[in-house]
Amino acid sequence: MSIKKILFGFLLIAFASVASVLFTIYKMQILTDNMLKIFIHPFQVNNAVAEIYSGVTVMDRDLKAAIHVHDMAHITENIRVLTEKTHREEERIEYNFAIIYENYQGDNHDIDDAYHAFIRWKTLVEQLITLLSQGKNHQANQLHNTKGIEAIEHFYQQNKVLNDFAVKEASEFHSFSVVNKSQLSVTFVLSLTLMLSGFITFYIVRTLIALNRTYQDQLYLLDQNILTATLTRDKKVVDISYALCRVLKLDREAVLNSVNEWFFTDKQQYLTFEQDILSGISISQEVNIRVEGQELWFNLEVIPESPKGGGVGIFNLFFNDITDKKLLEKLSITDNMTGLYNRNYFDSTFSRELRRAKRDEKLFSVVLLDIDFFKQYNDTYGHQEGDKALIAVAKVLSEQAKRSSDFAFRVGGEEFLILTNQKDFISLELFTLNVIHSVEALEIPHGPSTISEFLTVSAGAVQVSHEKDITAEEVYKLADELLYQAKSAGRNGMKSKALTLA
Repeated sequence: MSIKKILFGFLLIAFASVASVLFTIYKMQILTDNMLKIFIHPFQVNNAVAEIYSGVTVMDRDLKAAIHVHDMAHITENIRVLTEKTHREEERIEYNFAIIYENYQGDNHDIDDAYHAFIRWKTLVEQLITLLSQGKNHQANQLHNTKGIEAIEHFYQQNKVLNDFAVKEASEFHSFSVVNKSQLSVTFVLSLTLMLSGFITFYIVRTLIALNRTYQDQLYLLDQNILTATLTRDKKVVDISYALCRVLKLDREAVLNSVNEWFFTDKQQYLTFEQDILSGISISQEVNIRVEGQELWFNLEVIPESPKGGGVGIFNLFFNDITDKKLLEKLSITDNMTGLYNRNYFDSTFSRELRRAKRDEKLFSVVLLDIDFFKQYNDTYGHQEGDKALIAVAKVLSEQAKRSSDFAFRVGGEEFLILTNQKDFISLELFTLNVIHSVEALEIPHGPSTISEFLTVSAGAVQVSHEKDITAEEVYKLADELLYQAKSAGRNGMKSKALTLA
């Protein structure tokens, strides 16, 4: 063998060794960069977006509470406290916008739109506080229910753009880092290089061990902090993070290689997006999971992956805990005492449900109820017993309005309202009478009552055909008039009316 061939062979081995090392470092650096991006972008931006959402929600809740306070003796103090809390929340929101500007990897116009939406909301808040300080609660309520609702909904939409982009980036980085097939090419190149260049084996192995240790450390961090799992098409769990097992109280060893029929949700929730998943569409949906008796809420994102032959091979699941967010939403729309929906939620729901019934060509029904002689009940038994009576009546309404299309509200002190879709007018009357009889069947003693020895209610019921051109305000007014007629007719009964095209 000539010296030239020996030199050529040595140079060829040296080139292959250097090339393989550079190739390995390049691929590992890409993986490392993407792993770091998962922490820099999603964690920072998602947390900041959540803080902003929470801050605006708290401001809106406090404003609603202040609008409905009419005690002039404490109005100055209430405005002072509200102003201080609002300023603190605004500072916290400004701080979180700064974090988003620093870490957001998308189009900064998204942040600008969200920030301008917040400034719009902030300006409206200042106008509302000014009206409240002047004792103009009614004007403040009107402003809040019109421009206020429009401004906050616009803000939530812009805020959601930031959150959706962050989640999408996190999924892409995670998929590239964890599922990326470039590891196979690295292994192949290294194997060839080791066979051709034994004298550099030690150096390459040492380099791989160091890089692998770093990679495993980063995977460990992901495993401890990212709520994720991977399932095959037949729903066999091939991977699940320790973080998800910890949150759902699962035994990781028992879950791995087992079949999870409903993707850690339940059958009803799974069936709502099964078809999309099997067609290969990435979806995102809010789901609730009961863990040791506690209801947890998550934004579940399912990303199907298809093998080369087509179809769906595996599902990557990503969970984002939104339990606190759902709790805030619930607190903002429910009556603290009875657990029914409150007046604020009624104002935003009534018109929407009427429009939906007309769009779906369904009958829309309103049942307005009032407890008979409730003032005398309070005067006789005391307000504490009165509160117990309200809670008991609310429980009856909640049990009767149990369909997904039914809504039960407490709209006043002893006044309640149910929105329901009954199939015909007779069904509405039977439904209303059942509510009235169920309340009396509670057998809550009511000595001052002149119509029954027990607590009773009167009701006004209206059913509207989808063909009838009428506003929500007109429907409510008619239900109120019918309730008044039921009271005038002797109470513990109902008056009803059906509105048709004729």
